[in-house]
Amino acid sequence: EALCTVYLAAGRPHDALAVARRRLARAPHDHVALAFAAVAARMVGDPQYERLYDYSAFVRPAQIPTPKGWRSLDAYLADLKDALIRLHALKAHPLENSLRGGSQTSQSLLRSKDPVITAFFQAIDEPIRAYMEAVGTGDDPVRSRNTGAYSVKAAWSVRLKPNGFHVDHIHPQGWLSSAFYVETPAAALETPGREGWIRFGRPRMRTTPELDAGCYVRPEPGTLVLFPSYMWHGTVPFTTDESRMTVAFDVVPA
Repeated sequence: EALCTVYLAAGRPHDALAVARRRLARAPHDHVALAFAAVAARMVGDPQYERLYDYSAFVRPAQIPTPKGWRSLDAYLADLKDALIRLHALKAHPLENSLRGGSQTSQSLLRSKDPVITAFFQAIDEPIRAYMEAVGTGDDPVRSRNTGAYSVKAAWSVRLKPNGFHVDHIHPQGWLSSAFYVETPAAALETPGREGWIRFGRPRMRTTPELDAGCYVRPEPGTLVLFPSYMWHGTVPFTTDESRMTVAFDVVPA
């Protein structure tokens, strides 16, 4: 990882790609190596980039169904927001995480017995299964692990304040990762700079030349965005006096 970072910053993507591929030869599903390989491949025009970062196939937004017991999705989101706010005990972001300018729940939401939160995990089953069916099977790092069954490995909530954002990052321990939008900064989303949007493909480390995002998705309340865990993703900071609340989780094959 350190050697790839040096090569990319120095404008030597061919060398970085060679290092990442040697690592992938030993561990084909190493998400750190996949993330670096994608960046280097993009810089040299190698087709591996489009294979790994097929945005139209792999970045999929979908609205969750209204959970049983609620008259509408809006009513459910209001209850979910209230339930999550009670869990946001920390007022500052964890130093080791990608979050900047907000708070994150300290325990996995999978442990919660709150019926509002358990209803969420029932509601996401349909879009996760639809994602697996849509991408199908194949020999790339996403499709080759698609067994048609899954388990949720970790789940947490993030609440961003004005000027808050996620630095670009990956999830090394997942297969699929996610962003579910409970509350979005409506005014910010209309700005020309796509404030508050989720972006994909912009690496966290410095590259020469610099790389911008390759894909943006506008968040909407009730929408779940699923994508490969090795894909660089982050949030465009927003400056309006609003907040942005999400639930995120990682999925692994079962």
